[in-house]
Amino acid sequence: MVAAACAARMFKPMRIIIYLTFCVCLYLPAGCIHAPVPHLPNTWNGTPAGMEAIDDKNDQARIQVIIGYGIIMDNHAALRLVCPGRQDIFWDPGGGYNVETAPHTRWNDLIIENPPDLKTYLEFRKNTHYDDAVEVFEWEITTDQAKALYDVLWNGTNADHPAGRFNSDTPGLFCSTAISDFLGRFATDIMTLNDTYFWPNELARVLYTQSPDRVMIFRVGRPPMVYALPRKASQALSPPPPGDSASPKPD
Repeated sequence: MVAAACAARMFKPMRIIIYLTFCVCLYLPAGCIHAPVPHLPNTWNGTPAGMEAIDDKNDQARIQVIIGYGIIMDNHAALRLVCPGRQDIFWDPGGGYNVETAPHTRWNDLIIENPPDLKTYLEFRKNTHYDDAVEVFEWEITTDQAKALYDVLWNGTNADHPAGRFNSDTPGLFCSTAISDFLGRFATDIMTLNDTYFWPNELARVLYTQSPDRVMIFRVGRPPMVYALPRKASQALSPPPPGDSASPKPD
């Protein structure tokens, strides 16, 4: 009995070492051990902002893709859709938001009761998953575009749909795969994704190339930062002089 107990005590740390070795062997080849927010272009302009500066404009439809990072690797992706005249949709594929109260508040990985705004979701991630940083990619879209995406997320599609079958219910670990698949098939008038991405940071790398209107970055212990493409930032900061025509002039 004593020998068995000693063997059990020795085996437990060995299991931990084997598990950690497995994780290193798995993640290092995939390039997923890295600092948070590894793909932010150094040419993009960043501006510090308070939480009030990122609040929604109620009259503006928008889609947001949220990428979460732990200290050494990316760990989750989620999607938020704002559609004027309708309740926001928050899609948390394979995630844990309100999972304990499903299906009353969470159905098919959609938060159907009190969907969180960014501030609420960021607090949840910080308190439960200890995120070190979060990227939020945002595109302002038309109300018609928002309604079309809303209907796909809420109702799903069948095999007869031009983009094929879709259901928002997602197994754990496949959050980024599900979101990149959804965007690549149903948001083709907003962005072009030709592949699916298992790692959230790889999805983020591609989203930087899709002309988001802004990227909000939240890091522990630092003020939120809002980034924009240099072209878009220049347009926002340097409006045309009074009296100039807004229409382009021929060469």
